[in-house]
Amino acid sequence: MSLRRSAFQVFVAVALGIVLTGCGGSGGGTPINPGPVPTSTTLSVSPTTNVTTSTPVTLTATVSSTGGGTPTGSVTFLDGTTSLGTATLVSGTATLNLSTPSAGSHSFTASYPGTAGFSTSTSSAVALTVAGPPATTTTALTIAPDTNVTT
Repeated sequence: MSLRRSAFQVFVAVALGIVLTGCGGSGGGTPINPGPVPTSTTLSVSPTTNVTTSTPVTLTATVSSTGGGTPTGSVTFLDGTTSLGTATLVSGTATLNLSTPSAGSHSFTASYPGTAGFSTSTSSAVALTVAGPPATTTTALTIAPDTNVTT
């Protein structure tokens, strides 16, 4: 029996991650495995202004699929090449809270390692400058005896 698939059927099957067999008209054949579904990771940082070392900062990564379904697993948050921590995706979103960010310039990214069904993706970098703690000043008052005082 000859079994043929239309281009539309193959497209829909690939988009849904279905493995097709029997292509090529032979009734058997090599399965078509579309591989992992492509993903896209975005990162947001809050707040973005007036941040000091005593200001908590929240990093939120959103991983979406371009081929249907919701990616699962975890996301690693990085500052340059330094890992800040890993958070589990819940409905495609993972959050990491930095309670005391270090002073200086930061370049945050979020990296999704992928799973068997979803491909890897990394967000664009988000820059943040964190100001150091306010400078402390000390005022001293010295009282010297008045040399013009007579007793």
